[in-house]
Formats: sequence, C-alpha cells, structure tokens
Amino acid sequence: MIKKIILTLALIILYKNSFAINNNIMIGGKDATVKIKVYYSMACYPCKKFHTEIAPQIERDFIVDNKASLEYVPYPLDYASIGVEAILSCIPDARDHYNAMSAMFEHQEGWTYADDRFNTISEVLSPYISRERIYECQKDKKSFVDFLKRIDEYKQKKVVRGTPTIYINGKPFKGSLIYKDIKSQINSALK
Repeated sequence: MIKKIILTLALIILYKNSFAINNNIMIGGKDATVKIKVYYSMACYPCKKFHTEIAPQIERDFIVDNKASLEYVPYPLDYASIGVEAILSCIPDARDHYNAMSAMFEHQEGWTYADDRFNTISEVLSPYISRERIYECQKDKKSFVDFLKRIDEYKQKKVVRGTPTIYINGKPFKGSLIYKDIKSQINSALK
C-alpha cells in the first residue's frame, strides 16, 4: 500500500513536469540524461500498446528518478488520426493533453470503428474539451495542413519508418516492442 502511495505521488510530480512543444508532449524533466522520442499515430495499435503497457514501466523505472524523459511526437497516418490530433492540439494544458491522448488510446477500438466517430470522440474527450470546441478544432483546416506538412517533412528526412518509431538519445531503437528490449537500450544510454 505504501509503495502504491509513493508511486502515485511520484507520478503526480512527474506530470507536473509535463509540457507541450509544437503538439509534442514531454513527460519528465528537460535535463534528464536519456531522451526518448516516440513518433505515434492515434489509430496505431502498436502505439497504443507502447503507451498503455511500456510507457508506464519507463515512467516508473526511469522518468520518476529523472533518468529519462519521454516525448510523444504525433505522426498521424490516417485522416481519423489527423482529426484526433487536431482536436488534441486544441487542449492547451499539457497534462490535460496527455490525459486526453491516454483516453483516446484506451478507447482506440471504440472511436476508430465507430459509425458516429464525432460523438464517440466527443464522449471520450468530454473531461478535457467541450463538444463545441471539438467541432471548431475539426473545422480548422490549418491543423490538418500542418500535420500533413509535418508528415511530409519526416518522410523526406527519413525520421519515421512506421509507428511507433522510437529514438533513444537520438539513435533509432532496434528491437522488439517489448519493455525488456527498450529497458536494455535505456540502461545502455545511461552508462
């Protein structure tokens, strides 16, 4: 029980150190030794797996102690994901943005296959953004164009091979999408 309370307090402190940069969400301190960057798409199942299964372990083992920071970089691969990212970009508070992103990953199957995607997304995001604001954000063509430009830029630079693409201290992660492999590369970067 005490361990759970300590972990909860550590995560509260961790999320106080959350901040947003150009729609990217950074978890952890700017001065962390290891910088992990994850390019993701909201409708990508392996991205959901990373966020829901692997990222919490990274947070617990490395971010809480400021050994690492984790930056999420949107790389939407389909129009539904671009639409969700356009909405998330309208959430100004970094912590709410992160929590909204988490909620969208948790409910990924629901909104990706929904007959009425707008209502499903509105329901999932209702704690973070109003339905009216969601509608406004989806009508904002500039957000869509910005994401399309970003995708094109990353393709030209060959930064992203697919999603999720993970970099650890600027080096592409090589291995399986399992925590043991990622942890090993993080530990190597700490040496």
